Order: sequence, then structure tokens, then C-alpha cells
Amino acid sequence: MNKRARFKTLKVRILIFTIVMSLIPLIILGGYNLQAARRNLEAAVSYHHAYDTSRIAAEINTMLEEAVRTFSILAKTEANDFQLKSVKERERIFYACLTTLPYIYDISAIDQGGKELAHVSRLEVTAGEPLNIQDSSSILKNFQNQKMYIGKVFMDDDNQPAFELAIPFLNPEQGFSGGIIAKISLRSIMERISLVSNGNEEYIFLVDEQGNLIGHEDYSQVLRHVDVHPSIPSSDTLKKGAEEGFPLVRNYRSYTGQNVVGAYAPIKGTQWAVILEQSETEAYRSFDKLKRTFILSTVFLILVVLGISIIFSLKLNRRLEELKQGVRRIHQGEWGFTLPVYEEDEIGDVLKAFNHLSRELERKKQMEAAMRQADKMVTVGLLAAGVAHEINNPLATIFLSVEELIERLDEGDLETTKRLELQRYLRTIAEQSERCSAITRQLLDFAHQNRNEETLSLINLNDLITKILGFIEFRLRKQDIQLRLKLAEKLPFHWGDASAIQQVVFNLICNSIGAMPEGGVLTICTSFEEEWVIFSIEDSGIGIPEENLSRIFEPFFTTKPAGKGTGLGLSVCYGLIQKAHGKIEIESSQGVGTVVKVSLPRKGDQNEQEH
Repeated sequence: MNKRARFKTLKVRILIFTIVMSLIPLIILGGYNLQAARRNLEAAVSYHHAYDTSRIAAEINTMLEEAVRTFSILAKTEANDFQLKSVKERERIFYACLTTLPYIYDISAIDQGGKELAHVSRLEVTAGEPLNIQDSSSILKNFQNQKMYIGKVFMDDDNQPAFELAIPFLNPEQGFSGGIIAKISLRSIMERISLVSNGNEEYIFLVDEQGNLIGHEDYSQVLRHVDVHPSIPSSDTLKKGAEEGFPLVRNYRSYTGQNVVGAYAPIKGTQWAVILEQSETEAYRSFDKLKRTFILSTVFLILVVLGISIIFSLKLNRRLEELKQGVRRIHQGEWGFTLPVYEEDEIGDVLKAFNHLSRELERKKQMEAAMRQADKMVTVGLLAAGVAHEINNPLATIFLSVEELIERLDEGDLETTKRLELQRYLRTIAEQSERCSAITRQLLDFAHQNRNEETLSLINLNDLITKILGFIEFRLRKQDIQLRLKLAEKLPFHWGDASAIQQVVFNLICNSIGAMPEGGVLTICTSFEEEWVIFSIEDSGIGIPEENLSRIFEPFFTTKPAGKGTGLGLSVCYGLIQKAHGKIEIESSQGVGTVVKVSLPRKGDQNEQEH
């Protein structure tokens, strides 16, 4: 067969078609996705810059409005009697304003003649010094017209950019009577708003109506009077921005000499503007990384596609459709379906593997069905045993409480103290009955596949332990068990499922009591560490044999006689503590006793309240 005839064979044509149709869509889709990623990234960067710039401008406007509102209220309320107050009282009022407005560093009050009434400053003691007002004539003129005044930015004596805010005393009866003049530090304002910047070579600065730099995250640039005019939009661009709405986001060459993505937004109530800039290299860094990754991935995929096309197009073409039909039938659930194997080659091996997989899937399906049925039976058994175990404790409490009541009634002594004690027993019976009811409801919820989610709340372990001990106080007395409580003061709250933690504490205390049939000492302690709230229960009972310590958390494992225990108590406790992301540790020695230590995590500051 000559070369031309070989080229016309179906195998070669399929191979060429596979390679071409694999690579062309990959390149086209890759290029399109790159362009789409670039557009999306540009839109995201523009939105991010516009949002941050708007937020900064709004924050500066909010600070100005806060100052205007504060001094307007002060000017209105103090207009009649401000001059009647003593100098100390006037200064006290102004110091209160300095406390609430951290970006204001100097406050003065003058009368209608420009005479100083009061003067306070954060920087130094200024009593007796002459007033230093930048534009007193403009301020007095605005005061006479009962208008607020915001002055131009100037460099104060400490070489810091600042401006003056003047509010007249609002007294319609007396007319012009002076006003309040506050000096606001632009450096303080910049220090507050610079927190908005999230790094990534972003920087924020302010310009006045002439385009002069009046505020910058890098304060040294303000001191050096850096020319930032290259970063200010042209008048035509500003006009377009005013028509379409600010912030104005664009790409340009910054005053730093870098190509940047910048956002420009005027500050309401002033003639200033805020500008946020970020270098294009940093802004589009993720796209450059994506482009490099795409090129490398494309080269790698081309090689993979070539290799796979050459190998599998030659070997799988004849039986591909048959194999496809077999896969479809398996996908439709026809487990155990097999394909005939005609040749003992690579294709035959694939078909054998397919047939083996089909039979394995059929066996697996049968095994899964059997395991699901067995699991249902085990779950029902565990649930029934667990419910019986959980109901047994409150029923025992109810029985002993009733027995104690009968003894009290037989004594015939119904003094006030006895009545109160009887009431306590009755409340215990009611609470334990409710607990039985709750366990029953949980069983019904499970049976109907409608279990409610756990209810999380702040848990006071000290209070919870005290409450539980009140339920079993009679058992301690009957078994002659001495109780020692060591509850930590100011124990942090634990955030979790109160019902689950109560169940754990109750089970562990009951286990310790059961380990001391002839009496002993029960010690309960609470403490806390940096990340944990801890409680421990120690008994002087019979202890646990060393060979059983590794099995105590297994379901149904128990050393109690038949009918005395299900072996689920510690297993249930272990599961609940694991669910709460806590730890449970047990140390025991035969004839000495057992110590159970439970550590629960403190879930965040908002939940770490103390009592």
C-alpha cells in the first residue's frame, strides 16, 4: 500500500480527525476563556476600586457631617448662655467634643467681635495665647449671615495639613453672637480611612480643588508637596464622570510613573476628591498567572491528546460502539451484562475487564442491599437499647423520689421545711418524667426520619452539674457517698448542645456512683484553659481492669451482670463528646478508683462570657 492509499485509510483519517478536533476546540475555547477572564477581572477590579473609593469618600463625608452635627447642636443649645459660663466650664464642654471627635485637635469660641471665649487643644496648653485663625474675615462674615464655614486646607504650626470648620451660635432672638471654630487634622482622617486599603500595592490620597496633595497614606509625600496632577482626570473626563456618575475608574499613568488602575470620587460637602490607585501589574497579577498556566497546560494537553489519540484511536475503533452499548446498558442498571470476547489481545483484555467489572457491580449491589438491611437491624437494636438505658436513669430517680415521699408521708411530719423538701421531690419527679417524654419524642422522630437539629446555646457547666446533683442527691445519701465539689470561679461558658452535655454529665456521675456500692468519695471539678472548658469526675470505687480500658467505649461492652447494664453509656458519651469536638480521657486503677476528664472547646470570643 502506497503512502497516498495509506493516508486514505479509515484509521489514519480517524486519527487525524481526532487530533484536529481535539486541539482546535481546545485552543479556541482556551483563547476565548482567557479573554473572558480578562474582561471579568477588569470588571471586578473596576468594581472593587469604585466601591472602596465610594466608601472612603462616604466615610470622610460622614466624619465631616458628624463634626458639623455635633457643633451645630452645641451652638444651638449653648447660644443663650455660653458666655455666662465660666472659662473652665466652656473648656470642659470643648474637651468632651475632643473626646468624641478624635480627628479634631483644636476648638475655639469667639464672640461677635472676634474676642476669644474659650480655647482647647490636644497638642498643648493654649490658655492665654492669641487666637490663630487662618481666615478670620471669612469666618466672621459667615457667622454674621448665620452660615457654616469650611475653610481651605493649610499647613499648621506642626507642618500638618488641616482645615477649619466654623459653626455660628444659632440664636435668632439675639442675632449674631459669635460661634465655634474647630481645626480638623487631615492626617488623622487619613490614618482612619487608610484602614480601608487591603494592601496589594493600593494607596489612597486626597486632593483639593486645585489638585494639590492634602492627604496621603504615606505622610512624607504630603510634607514633600509631591505633585499629583498627572493622576487627576482632565476637565473633559471629570465632566463625563459628572454626567455618568462617580466614582470614575480608569487606566492611566500615575504621578508615580507607573501604569495604574485608579478611581476618582469627589467628597460630598467639600471641594476635595479621593483617589485610589493600584499598579496594573498587581491588579492583573492573577490574569498573568492564569495566562502562564494556560500556556503550560495547553502544551501539556496537546502532548496528552496526541498520545491518547494515537494509541486509542488505532486500538479501540472497531469495538468502540459495542463497548459503548455495553456501558450504556450498565448505566441503565442492567448489572451483570457481559460482552462477547472474540480476540485475546488488548481489546480482549478491556472487554474481559468490563465483564469482570459488570459481575462485580452485580455482586456489590447484592452485598450493599444485604448490608443495608443488616445495618437497619443494628440501628434499631442500638436505638432500642439506648432508649432503654436512657429511660432507666430517670425512672430510677422517679422511683427513689416516690419511695422517699412515701417515707416522709409515713412520718406524718408536715412542717414548713418538710413541705419544701417534698415540693423539691415532686419537682424532681416532674423533671425526670419530662426527660422520659423527651427521649420518647426523640425515638418517634427517628422512626419518622424527622429528627430535629441540635439546639445550641451557652452552657454554664457549674450550674448544670449543680442541677444534676440535685436530681441524684438521694442516691448519694443512700449509698453513703461523700461529695466533694471543686467548681472554678468565673468559669467560661461553653457553646454547644445543652441536652447532650447534660446527658454526658449525668451518665458519668451515675457510672461513678455505680462503682461505689459500699460508699466512697465522689469528687467533681471544673476548670478552664486557654482553649478548653474542663470538668472531671473522680470516684474511689472498684476501678476498671487494665485489660478492659481499651474497650470501654465499644457499644454493648459491659462488665456488669446480665440485666444490670447495656454497655451503651460510655459509648453514647464518647459519641456526644466527639460531636461537640471535645476530648474524653479515662484513668483507672482496680481497687483505687476512676477519673474521667472531659475537655470541651471554647467556641470563639462571642461565646466566652464569664459568670
